[in-house]
Amino acid sequence: GIHAREWLSPASNAYLLNKVLQKSQNDTVVRALLQHFTLYFLINANDDGYDFTFNRHQSFKSCIHRRSARLWRKTRRPYGNHIGADPNRNFDSGSYSVRGNRNPCSGSYTGPFPFSENCVINVANFMSRLKHEKGIPWMLTWSIHSYGKLWLLPGSTEEMTVFNEKERTEQMFVAQEAVKGMVRHGGNQVRYYDRSKWRIGTVQKL
Repeated sequence: GIHAREWLSPASNAYLLNKVLQKSQNDTVVRALLQHFTLYFLINANDDGYDFTFNRHQSFKSCIHRRSARLWRKTRRPYGNHIGADPNRNFDSGSYSVRGNRNPCSGSYTGPFPFSENCVINVANFMSRLKHEKGIPWMLTWSIHSYGKLWLLPGSTEEMTVFNEKERTEQMFVAQEAVKGMVRHGGNQVRYYDRSKWRIGTVQKL
């Protein structure tokens, strides 16, 4: 969970963690997974923003109108007359340099520079420490959001053409199989409330 208002994201992370723990002894697939990989779960990456969304009687002024605190998206670090940056776009990647918004009033404001937000630099430092100090390579990072039925592939900007055709084919296959699994296990309830189809691709394509 990294966007404050997406309450379902931390809940989904906690649910996944609970399922892994429950199945770690008896499920052969989960046991095989844990024998080959170490899993790290960050339930909520934006604690301050998340906490603010529960202040029912507060509101915040956007560039256009006043909104309920429930819709707050960013962090809570002050920037002049404005508050917060979009942590999702504060990493030192194409999401900052290409798709970021430099207006502090915007909900997708990148921040004044990459890693300006404590919650973002903490994640980056943790991952770097594991990789460089303990020699643990990162095979996959997965950010869960609760907006839209989208599976976004890595390298989501035009400048990040780091994947060859074989790698893209593998990523697409994994995404398609994962989406099939979610639809299959979601049953009719998921399809009843939202009949829109899942879309898979990069940000540029979708």
